[in-house]
Amino acid sequence: MAKVESLQGWRRYLAVIGSLTLLLTMLGLGVQASSLSGPLAGAVPEGCPADPASSVLTSLKTGDIEVKTDYENGGNGEETIKDPALDGGVSRRFTGETFSQTIGISNTAADPNKTYRVYFQFQNTESQGTSATKADGPKMGYVLAGAASAKLEVGTTYYQTAPNTNPYTFNKVPNSENFYYIEVAGSNIGDAFSLPVKVKYDSPASPGGAVSIWAEEIDQPSGTAPAPSADTAPSCGIHSATWDTERHELEAHKELRDASKAANTWKREIEAWAHVTAALHRPHRRVM
Repeated sequence: MAKVESLQGWRRYLAVIGSLTLLLTMLGLGVQASSLSGPLAGAVPEGCPADPASSVLTSLKTGDIEVKTDYENGGNGEETIKDPALDGGVSRRFTGETFSQTIGISNTAADPNKTYRVYFQFQNTESQGTSATKADGPKMGYVLAGAASAKLEVGTTYYQTAPNTNPYTFNKVPNSENFYYIEVAGSNIGDAFSLPVKVKYDSPASPGGAVSIWAEEIDQPSGTAPAPSADTAPSCGIHSATWDTERHELEAHKELRDASKAANTWKREIEAWAHVTAALHRPHRRVM
């Protein structure tokens, strides 16, 4: 009888221990879930369509500034012969091809308390390093903008429409490598702002690389807005593209073209030699 009571006592003891363990486990999970709220838990900021730094093809909209990809503008990867042209949310290109977007600002009236920026952060291939020296310039990615797709130069102010409508400036992020941004002062907007931009790595000078692009709206005048730093990061989604030089399709086409060209050249040489040979063996009339 004593043994039965002892056994029942141990069972009750083990049941209590099990309940306490379950309770502590649930409390621990609750604390862990609470501590992971925010970006680490994949939380999406209010008004943001994607997790911070995640690659998307949809519009990047921050306040009044919006950046659209060529896909959202009705394109379907016509800029590239790469197949597939997409890898998840990342656009894929061969060197020499472009990645197109459109920057738009919805408020058409000047706002002196607004500054708009679009960042272009390049990651070059490991073989070429990160030092943006003049000698390495042709290997680096770069930005083109406007109807004429002019290559943007650091520290230069351009205009959406000549001679002076909607100015924007192309700058380099201080103390950074291959990190640039377009800045638009809200006080200078006098018409609907819409700017086509393209990013490119040249061929054959560059082995390729990648770019991350995102937008930012600052509630300060352009003259007093803090300059971005090298660790500036997106608070929402980004547009991403990569470039490489593995042009198997083009190489095959080039080999076929070169082979055809060589065959045609050889055929012309044989025909020319046949004419010469025929002329040498043709009987000549003796002049009396």
